[in-house]
Amino acid sequence: MSLKIASINVNGLRNNKKIALVFNWIVSQNIDLVCLQETHCTHDETGLWNREWKENGGGESFWNCGTNDSRGVGILSRKDFTHCFDISMIDNNGRIQIGEIKTNTAVYHIIYLYTPNTGSDRKHFFENLKNLNDLYADDSTDHYNVFLGDFNCALDRKLDRAPSHQNEDTGLKELKSLLLKFELDDIWRSKFPTNRSYSFQRGNSKSRIYYIFCTKFLSCKISNTSIFTFPFSDHDIVTSKIKLNDIERGPGMWIMNLNTIKTDEFSNAFKTFWENWVTSKDRFDSIQE
Repeated sequence: MSLKIASINVNGLRNNKKIALVFNWIVSQNIDLVCLQETHCTHDETGLWNREWKENGGGESFWNCGTNDSRGVGILSRKDFTHCFDISMIDNNGRIQIGEIKTNTAVYHIIYLYTPNTGSDRKHFFENLKNLNDLYADDSTDHYNVFLGDFNCALDRKLDRAPSHQNEDTGLKELKSLLLKFELDDIWRSKFPTNRSYSFQRGNSKSRIYYIFCTKFLSCKISNTSIFTFPFSDHDIVTSKIKLNDIERGPGMWIMNLNTIKTDEFSNAFKTFWENWVTSKDRFDSIQE
């Protein structure tokens, strides 16, 4: 089985004519999960938007509201989407949605983000995301992450911006730290190491600031990824198709679930062991004892 996922900045959906056109266009693309940012939704609209999405040929929809003129994110599922998808967490600012797809052998966490466009807020936003350890509460199964959305930050100031910037974007250090912590790959850049393609253009300035990142293990399971025009906004759409085949377990070398060592329980147990070892090692003639 596979998952086709996309991220789009829709520049607001409060216009009745526009929302119908956007929903119809999305349905025509046959994308399993479409993540929308800058919806400008409020709680008064979500019930109506749920119905409109289904009436236009969609499946389930999930919303996290901002205000009627800023923020707001949503996730739309295809009508015949067969995976079990549930929202496990949202923030209270219309910028984060976290969902889960569960299979027999793994949990795939979909972390959808709409990052602030001011530097100090962006740094703080990325720093707070490093505390998502609760994603791995169940260490009896494998966990894989897909981070996507508008990061308002170019990873490479030469390849991902035109014209190139002299300085790195504020928050880049924190973003790279986040990618390192969760062992994430930039899917599009992995497929096109030296290409220049942009997801947003304003005047003569172009940038690739919308990303789909995935756990490194999933990189070999990406069948395609692309950036192409979204006709109802000045932002392009970013898509990727990921194979979610269950891993067959058979005879062979045992490999520990690496998520175990990321838990607080393991960290505390190892710290206690190490402190005891440091104070007791002089009583032993060799490390073998």
